[in-house]
Amino acid sequence: MKFINIVLISSLLAFVACSGQEESLSEAETGNENQVSISEDQIKNTNLKVGKLEKAPLDKQLSVFGQLAVAPEDIAELHLVHHAFVEGSKILPGERVKKGQVLATFSHPDILVLQSNYLAAVNNLKKLEADYERKKSLVENQSISVKSFQEAEAQYFEAKVNTDSKKSMLQKLGVSTSSLQKGNLQNILSLRAPFSGVVTEVNISKGMMIEPNKSLFELVNLDEMHLEFNVFPKDVDQLQEGQRVSFKLPEGTQWHESTLHFINKKVSGNSVLAHADLPKTVNLPLGAQLEVQVHIKRDSFLLMPKKGILKKGNQIFIFEEISNGNYKKLEVKASVENEDFIGINPEDLDQNKSYVMEGAYYLNE
Repeated sequence: MKFINIVLISSLLAFVACSGQEESLSEAETGNENQVSISEDQIKNTNLKVGKLEKAPLDKQLSVFGQLAVAPEDIAELHLVHHAFVEGSKILPGERVKKGQVLATFSHPDILVLQSNYLAAVNNLKKLEADYERKKSLVENQSISVKSFQEAEAQYFEAKVNTDSKKSMLQKLGVSTSSLQKGNLQNILSLRAPFSGVVTEVNISKGMMIEPNKSLFELVNLDEMHLEFNVFPKDVDQLQEGQRVSFKLPEGTQWHESTLHFINKKVSGNSVLAHADLPKTVNLPLGAQLEVQVHIKRDSFLLMPKKGILKKGNQIFIFEEISNGNYKKLEVKASVENEDFIGINPEDLDQNKSYVMEGAYYLNE
């Protein structure tokens, strides 16, 4: 009896196992997670478009981030070399100014003192110069001692250095020393733009006491802006001067074109700095962070419209048409891409087959 029970249980287990195997086999034959089927009505409603891939040239690109910058000589921090009070300024941040234009005016009692001291130094220098020339002639005729001439010479050159120093200070303050020697003293100083550009910072207000070397204005020559970006050292050998460079704001849609100007030969912080010329038509702010694409090589690829691809993380899928309404999902590698297409190596796909060119999103399972 025990033997019969064992046989019955064994037979039952074997029957269940076989039934499960047959059911699994049936599912494997009929189900395919990479195959999608839709009806004729769905095809019309989703505007699904199918076609053959065309082979065409496309640029291989190096994608990096960059920013707009200017050379050191095209940006200036403007200040006074002497303390003074702000008389007034009508310049606003963002305003474009011309070279020599007055940005602000200043006053201080010491300004008149500096001018008076300079005039006194000039008059003293004239006297000492006359004495120096006179004694120079006398010493040549041996009418006076060499020591007497040397004393006059030392006094003259010391006075000349002192006068030149005072002159330099006044010129830095914007005082015309030639006009001053004609008796025209200035009680108001004017700070002028050293070059044409845009005032990006204004750090003064009327009546403010200005300390020497305090930054009052920042002036930038935006006409000389350029694009700069960093690349990894391993990518430097792909760059060449003259290559086409495209760039845009991260949230923008308009791409601008430029040309790679030069590449720095020094590695700094595990990257190399490259510079590209900026077209005059580009109207973007200094320091703007940009998406940059360097077009490093042109080659032929099968072009797949981006409307025909499906992205899942880092994976890219396209759909091959098996028959009307039936499609097979294929994973592909994008060798290059631009705004509208991805480029697929011709060896990776059969060009004679048809693929979904638009509406791949609707085939997402």
